[in-house]
Amino acid sequence: MRIYRPTRKGADGKSRPVRRWYIEIADHRRIVRRFAAYEARTKEDKRLTEELAGNLERLIKHKGSGSTLPAELDTWVKTSIPEGLKKRLIDIGLLDPAAAEAFRDLAGHVEAFRQQLILGFRPKLKSGQTSKPYVTQTVRRVERIIQGCRFRRWADVDLGRVRSYLVGLGLTDITFNAYRRDFVQFVKWMQESRRIDSPPKGVKVPKEKGGDDTKQSKRAFTFDELSRVITTAVAKGKTIQGCTARNRAAMYVIAAETGFRRAEMKSLKVNSFDLDDGTVTLEKEHAKDRRTATLPLKAKRLQQLRDHFSGRSLRDPAFPMNSHAKTSLMIRQDLRDARAGWIREAQDGAERRTRRKGDFLKYVDDAGMKGCFHSLRNTLCTNLDKTDASLAERMTFARHSMRGSLTLGTYTTVRPYSLRRIADQLPDLPWPGERSEKQALAATGTDGKSGACNEAFFGDSQEVPKQSSTNLRSENRVFSGRSGTRTQDPLIKSQLLYQLS
Repeated sequence: MRIYRPTRKGADGKSRPVRRWYIEIADHRRIVRRFAAYEARTKEDKRLTEELAGNLERLIKHKGSGSTLPAELDTWVKTSIPEGLKKRLIDIGLLDPAAAEAFRDLAGHVEAFRQQLILGFRPKLKSGQTSKPYVTQTVRRVERIIQGCRFRRWADVDLGRVRSYLVGLGLTDITFNAYRRDFVQFVKWMQESRRIDSPPKGVKVPKEKGGDDTKQSKRAFTFDELSRVITTAVAKGKTIQGCTARNRAAMYVIAAETGFRRAEMKSLKVNSFDLDDGTVTLEKEHAKDRRTATLPLKAKRLQQLRDHFSGRSLRDPAFPMNSHAKTSLMIRQDLRDARAGWIREAQDGAERRTRRKGDFLKYVDDAGMKGCFHSLRNTLCTNLDKTDASLAERMTFARHSMRGSLTLGTYTTVRPYSLRRIADQLPDLPWPGERSEKQALAATGTDGKSGACNEAFFGDSQEVPKQSSTNLRSENRVFSGRSGTRTQDPLIKSQLLYQLS
């Protein structure tokens, strides 16, 4: 072994030593290696180079004999060795890659984990890539745990500290388990990619058992509630989270008639709507089940949507809002405004006090069930149950999996025209700007002159709504399986009876 400074000829032809110390040493395979050390500025730089050369010599000696590194040398390898030198020693076989990776900065591992997620590391997904929201949320949770527990390297990771940190956050059991799942996935990826050779310290973080009990249930909106929310939002004209009143009201209507979730609604573009065919298409990268979904729209919505999208580019968002908009804040504010207006319409003080005690239009009702944006999906499923749709048709419309049933999932076929028939049987919610708020409230029986809304079809009243025979003939047509259609009789629920009649 020797420590030296090589010489180089300058422009004047004279040889001068370079400004860095070098170490020349034979490795465990008797191959001469040269390592760049510290710059030659002071005597201290030469002393540090000599110390580095001594550590390399001891490391080579122990590698050749196969003995365990002493504590002092092991600490130097794990904490003090420069990153560039560590990579060089791994390449020539002096350091074990897994042991070296364990003491690499965790930020580098997390970034590599992010890239693997983008490429589709998650094995349960059939599609080639993982959605961007999933990647962002998973990595954000892992980073929050690492920063909260102050882990810098893999050697610092302690599962006991992870559990203590998550408990200290005061999370619900559902959220606690989500953080636990994502961090465990990160740990498994570290092991499967052989970045570490030993599991983290501490006992495993167990799941919280109370998941379903602590989760706040979502309720379905009644026709009266949703009508008031839509019409009040338009009447108030507020812009919330960058979403105008008309866009917000239209979004509520479409969400209640398609069952699309919050992120799915935000992903819709103007060209997602095929108004000639009367359908809306959700691309698979934005769908929860990673499958492209095409659902029919109500016939009366087609012209309304044409007017709503007038003047917009095909690539524009169907319902524009801020990039990080929270739909929960939107619908919560609209519920608050609708309830305040409903209470003001009371005829006297006694009725006003009665309305204040009730849970009509409350964000959380007396049963503890929440009326949030996802409640629009609950509303669709509730309304589907009141149509003449079969179970398979309802599950297909709601995009619920039927793989667990051989009969429904394998041998049952649901035709597109069946879904279109079901869509036209859903409630006729008021469309923003179609008529005044006063007219809409009067049509639903909630203009203050009536105590309840006439909703016999939707189960909210026992009174049967009056309809003319003309309306029945024009609005209630169903596919009969023959060459034409016939007027729907509200007393006949089975399509088979239509064919036999």
